[in-house]
Amino acid sequence: MNRKASILYVDDEVENLEVFEATFWRNYNLHLAQSADEGLHILEHYPVNLIITDQRMPNITGIEFLEKIPERHKETVRILLTGFSDIDTVIDAVNRGKINHYVTKPWNKAELSRVIENSLEMHRIKEENAYLLQQLQLSNARLQNINSNLEGTVDERTRELQEKNTLLEEAFEKLKTTHSKLIHSEKLATLGMLSAAIGHEINNPIGFVKGQIAMLQRNFKELQSASGEDKVRLENEIGISIEEANQGIIQVSEIIRSLKYFAGEGQLKPYMANIYSGINSTLKLFSGVLYDNHITLERNFQSEECNIEALHTALNQVFSNIITNAIDAINEKVTTNNLVNFPGKIVISTTQNDEEILITFKDNGIGMTDDVLENIFNPFFTTKNEGSGIGMSICQDVVNEHNGKINIKTHPGLGSDITVAIPRR
Repeated sequence: MNRKASILYVDDEVENLEVFEATFWRNYNLHLAQSADEGLHILEHYPVNLIITDQRMPNITGIEFLEKIPERHKETVRILLTGFSDIDTVIDAVNRGKINHYVTKPWNKAELSRVIENSLEMHRIKEENAYLLQQLQLSNARLQNINSNLEGTVDERTRELQEKNTLLEEAFEKLKTTHSKLIHSEKLATLGMLSAAIGHEINNPIGFVKGQIAMLQRNFKELQSASGEDKVRLENEIGISIEEANQGIIQVSEIIRSLKYFAGEGQLKPYMANIYSGINSTLKLFSGVLYDNHITLERNFQSEECNIEALHTALNQVFSNIITNAIDAINEKVTTNNLVNFPGKIVISTTQNDEEILITFKDNGIGMTDDVLENIFNPFFTTKNEGSGIGMSICQDVVNEHNGKINIKTHPGLGSDITVAIPRR
């Protein structure tokens, strides 16, 4: 029987603690704390897989509480609950509190259950892959030791090599089975980072539509008693409001379509589609994040048509990881050099022929050192305080599956160019 995951929930309101306990006690081992001090005491004495904290508490915020968590709990999954959804709070929570997910209050059972399960699954996959990597390293060390002691008998060496080779094959098979899960977990992390900006993008047209509906209600009421020119004028205004409200709905539909295109489940096999649809859908999801970080985006596309047979959902994740790294590189440059009003810029260019399509992502961020460039595709290598360090490793695996290539040119302090080459057949 699987051991239940252990969750610490910190909230100064007793009613919230009671509701949370009544909702989740069957599924998890719960630890409830009414203050940050109680939460820290629990962490000193009990193992915890997941920490959930309210943002607004007396004397200390949820983010400040997360900063006080002991070092031995630095890998514990973290979720922040708050009634506010501004992008500054999200950024602060990610940078200071090292949160994995962000949920607005009041929460509902279905949403919070999904976030909890996704968070625990991402944490489990990360631990499993760390274990598999450790086993591979141990196996390699044993193989090197065998090779350095060739004086053993041929039969003994052969038997041991076969045993180690079996271990490597088993580990490799396990890594292959978790590859799609790694891509999915990276996708969930990306969507979590984008969630506040996407909500902002959707709220804008929805607010506009609500305003048009209010105007329609007012004009329709006045229309009942109007006549002559006033009636014609009101009828014209109603027609305009309907058309503008319809445009707002179209904007929301386009955002949701892009989100569904990006977040599609893993594909069983490649299929023929226009690669530009994936590029444009991914860029639409990042529009809010680029705006909030004062970064301009320039597109230099040779065409808008290029049909290839590919794992398009996986390629969308490649585009997303590269854009995310470009944004981080620009922000690191701004922070490191205390720049004010720095014109951050990302340029995406494409060229294509009958053989392949080249997609180049150019940024004017901090650039890479020789050490970063040498290790960037290694699993679990990262220069950030948070993150799994598997993003660029996944990019290389996906591109290799398509018999493509990734080429990186970088200039420390000036920026980087990353070119993805995908064969068209």
